[in-house]
Amino acid sequence: MSIASFLTIITLLVIYSILDIRDRKVKNEIVLIGGVVGCLILVLTEHFVHNTVLHLSALLLVVSISYILFRIGSIGGADAKVLFTIALMSPGIELGAWSQPVLEAIIGLGGELFVLLLGG
Repeated sequence: MSIASFLTIITLLVIYSILDIRDRKVKNEIVLIGGVVGCLILVLTEHFVHNTVLHLSALLLVVSISYILFRIGSIGGADAKVLFTIALMSPGIELGAWSQPVLEAIIGLGGELFVLLLGG
């Protein structure tokens, strides 16, 4: 993950947190703008081009698991939407020693969900 992606994610999480605390709701338009900004960062840094499988597998896993957790009431709608955005911009940990990006995506997803569920 590039420093631009990291800073974008941190900025978006701060904005989403402020909106969630203040209004108890994060509007779809705000999350969509964050997703578009994240996509632009990925295209400009060429991270998506070099790690397409990692991004798509992480997005597929996060969307399916987050939707299930949302439907059973474990997480809220804003949490699910933010997880989608994070999975798109930061699909997982990138370890140079691992040659399987899907495994990295699964471990990254597990870490994100673990922190989210423990953090409340």
